[in-house]
Amino acid sequence: MRKRRGEKAADFCRKFSRNKAAVFGFAVAVVFILAALFADVICSYDKVTTQNIVERLQSPSAAHWFGTDQLGRDIFARIIHGARVSLGVSFLVVAISVLVGGIAGSLLALTGGRIDNLVMRLIDVISCIPGFLLTLALVAAMGSGIRNLMLAMCIRMSVGYIRVIRSFVLSVVGQDFIDAARISGMSTRKIAVTHVLPNALGIIIVEAAMSLSNTILSIAALSFLGLGIQPPAPEWGAMLNEGREFIRTYPHLIIIPGIAIALSALAMNLMGDGVRDALDPRSGQ
Repeated sequence: MRKRRGEKAADFCRKFSRNKAAVFGFAVAVVFILAALFADVICSYDKVTTQNIVERLQSPSAAHWFGTDQLGRDIFARIIHGARVSLGVSFLVVAISVLVGGIAGSLLALTGGRIDNLVMRLIDVISCIPGFLLTLALVAAMGSGIRNLMLAMCIRMSVGYIRVIRSFVLSVVGQDFIDAARISGMSTRKIAVTHVLPNALGIIIVEAAMSLSNTILSIAALSFLGLGIQPPAPEWGAMLNEGREFIRTYPHLIIIPGIAIALSALAMNLMGDGVRDALDPRSGQ
């Protein structure tokens, strides 16, 4: 069994490494993740919050690599620490959504009946609303802030994961190993956790990887609109909002955080594509 798993891992790495775009996305993602993890080592958090009107609106230089904003804060420090905020929230939202959607989708498929039918009809109604519009409405109703933002995005994303995992479970629910587990007296919850979710791991990983780029963009968009993470937190979307009035005179205020958002989203998207192709048994050897 261990050898079989080792062969699968080696096959995955071989296929992934052949995808140059995926490797590039992985490399860029690693850079952003390391910047988020070691943000305090790279630059002090004091540079993120300390205002210096004397040095406001400076262009990129040796003293300030990315220049300074309208309050004299170092943009490089805000980008680095902003990676911790943007990526941290994105990964946490995706992880919670995967956990909730995976367990709920498995249980619904295994139990069936009226509860499954009722929940799926509710999900059909929710799915009719565009994802970003639903998140926008939820945040507007609950109020801005990081907690409400995360809750709204988890609600939106969990719906999609429930549908995907439920469809997968329904495709395997009639197989012998599920019937054997039921005959042995194993509970529905234990069947979902022990037998179903491990078999759905590939689908879950692909869906999570593909969702990360969309999550980063959604968080930045909501923060730009003033409904997400609020200043003075160094969030990239909020930085765009703060710098938009200087777009003609000091364009670096929006170009730099815009590049950070675009690069991180692109990296996650390319990496997700690579993971999907590498896990696809129909792809070339």
